[in-house]
Amino acid sequence: MRHFSILLALAAMLIFGGQAALAAPQYTFKLAHNLPEPDSSYHRAALHFKEVLEKYSDGKATIDIFPSGQLGTETNIAKKLQQGTFEFEILSVAKLGSFFPAIDIYALPFLFPDFDSVAKVVKSDEHKALMADMEKSSGLKTLSFIGSGFRNITNSKHPVNTPDDVKSLKMRVPQNRVEIAMFEALGASAVPVSDGELFTALQQGVVDGQDGSALWAYSKKIYEVQKYMSITAHQLSCSALIASSEVFGKLPAEIQQAIVKAGADTETFWQADAKNENEVVIDQFRKGGMTVNEPDKKPFMEAMQVVYKQFADEVGGMDRIRNIQQLVQ
Repeated sequence: MRHFSILLALAAMLIFGGQAALAAPQYTFKLAHNLPEPDSSYHRAALHFKEVLEKYSDGKATIDIFPSGQLGTETNIAKKLQQGTFEFEILSVAKLGSFFPAIDIYALPFLFPDFDSVAKVVKSDEHKALMADMEKSSGLKTLSFIGSGFRNITNSKHPVNTPDDVKSLKMRVPQNRVEIAMFEALGASAVPVSDGELFTALQQGVVDGQDGSALWAYSKKIYEVQKYMSITAHQLSCSALIASSEVFGKLPAEIQQAIVKAGADTETFWQADAKNENEVVIDQFRKGGMTVNEPDKKPFMEAMQVVYKQFADEVGGMDRIRNIQQLVQ
């Protein structure tokens, strides 16, 4: 009887072990982003994408997530996607301008009045054509695209109530030409600083302030090295989940379909998550000890209008800009 029990146990191990082997993922992809885990919108989006991709692929595909810039800067990872040596990345759309200049239309100041307006644009033929052009031109395929947070001015010197209050500041800006031009239009000294160097640059006084979106700035603990936040909401920063077009094109149709479906699902989840978090995060800056004020936005809008004319030709012309503006009204 004892021998029979052992045989049954061995048979069960073979059966269930064989089933586990069959259920093991056939594809393990890598996804990188530059925000910390576990409590950042990028990481929550990455976890959701992993979950639904496993679901839609019937367990044939999964994701290994690399947060906090572990594998390099956003730009360097995007280059790896172009080369087909990396699969997925979540990043700021502002970083894509160096790969596809026309996407900088979404970096123009005061373009989006609210989160719902981004969703309108993403559903439009104008946006879909732009993303198709980007994939063809750069090899970067968009799976999810959202408005991730309004950008506001923080600094260590004084509250910002008018554009004149910005003129004396050394402002850190992302390495994006439109965002540099925005602060030059206000008369500030615009200093490009990478994400990884920002906290130290603020701490050491290399720059006086920055204008990251609220969720991003909170995840970077900006409240520890800044005294003032001014709710200018001068740009609704967009973020995207992108894939290597080269890698994607080599996958079986069923895996491609699962990836596209998971991307669409993630877009819906991520946009709702970002919208909800942005509504509460400003209070966290106050609790962190920062003084928060809300200046009149009209003078900032007027001062930054010159940026539209400066970059119109490079983002597809004034007609494309007007088309987007009509969509968000």
